Amino acid sequence: MSTIKIAAGRSGEQEQKAAQADVARRLQADPAGARSMFVHAAMLLCLLNRFTFDTPTEVVWTFDAALVMWAFLRFAGQSLDGLESQQRRPGDAGPDHVLLTWKPSPLLDDWVRGGHGRLSVQGIGNDGSGTTTAVAVLKGASERLEVMSWGLAAKYRVVLKGMLAQFDA
Repeated sequence: MSTIKIAAGRSGEQEQKAAQADVARRLQADPAGARSMFVHAAMLLCLLNRFTFDTPTEVVWTFDAALVMWAFLRFAGQSLDGLESQQRRPGDAGPDHVLLTWKPSPLLDDWVRGGHGRLSVQGIGNDGSGTTTAVAVLKGASERLEVMSWGLAAKYRVVLKGMLAQFDA
């Protein structure tokens, strides 16, 4: 998690670039593990969106989950729109579409193992294409942090807004 935070800009530019390369290498070395990390982070965000507690830990969990999802979408070399679609042949197992909610499911487990089919995340905005994007994740988490009453939420929101500005540049 600390390497992801550095990749997001926690330290200087040189450290950030090195951390981004390290995160990309690790995520690409284990695609199923990367998908598992993404799914667990997304499930946590879905759970936090469904059941709000207004606690300081909710602020940290929201921020950390968004960073893990961002790292996957930015550096894993995979998308949520039909992972490994070029390798999929007629008759391959797995659904064409999997909806990720706060509850585990056998279809989600299959998606983590094989990466086949399109994954969409319930309650996490998308860019209009129906696919969850890094920008949508950061915007959604930023909006969620905006309504939290803790001062830490405002600080984390500034970080996410800075990350969003990099997409606009």
